[in-house]
Amino acid sequence: MFRSRPKPSAPLLQPLGEERTLLSEGQAVLSYTLTLPHLVGEGRGVASVERYYRRLAQAWLARWKGPLFHRAKAAGEAALSRSRPFSPWHASLTCAVTLQSAEVLSLWWEVREELGAPARTLRQGETWSLRDGAPLPLKACLPPNLGRRRKLLTALKGQVEGRAGGLGAYPDWPARLRRSFRPERFWLTPEGPVVFFPPGSLCPPERGWTVLPLPLPRDAEGRGAESSPA
Repeated sequence: MFRSRPKPSAPLLQPLGEERTLLSEGQAVLSYTLTLPHLVGEGRGVASVERYYRRLAQAWLARWKGPLFHRAKAAGEAALSRSRPFSPWHASLTCAVTLQSAEVLSLWWEVREELGAPARTLRQGETWSLRDGAPLPLKACLPPNLGRRRKLLTALKGQVEGRAGGLGAYPDWPARLRRSFRPERFWLTPEGPVVFFPPGSLCPPERGWTVLPLPLPRDAEGRGAESSPA
């Protein structure tokens, strides 16, 4: 009698983090916090994604402990020489897992650097196939009849039209939507994909990131986001 192979379980996600305050002559000049996922599980794909986030963490920590620390130190010394107050700079990398299964991991991460001026932010959405550790594009996570750019823009336009007042969108948002849409700016949720736009693209910068759910066709809703990627 043959037995079916057990379905693989989702990898265990644990936080990979570091928090530190850097000093110059006893004075705090830069603090940072970093949180990224740490994947614990079997398989080449899981190991590949885990290596990616370890390299990502190392890259940002190298920037903060190196060039950014020296810039913060110089800014503090300049403020002291002019008898002006200096507020320590702060940098952070945060993340949120939006969908996890045995085959797919989707999340977003955001870097924020506060350097004594309006904060600079960078956000990235990432969706992975845990079978082979390859990134999944938005097109691979959608039914074939929704994968074309024209249809995606039509779906997103409908989302903005229903929320334009609440979003505070610019009057010329349809043209801005066409110019600023990038298919790589997305993540998955159990309800379907979510597309995001940088501050100032569709709405005034003070509104922050614009996040629009991408509704799936009625015949695709039953499958759920976890089974959409090929």
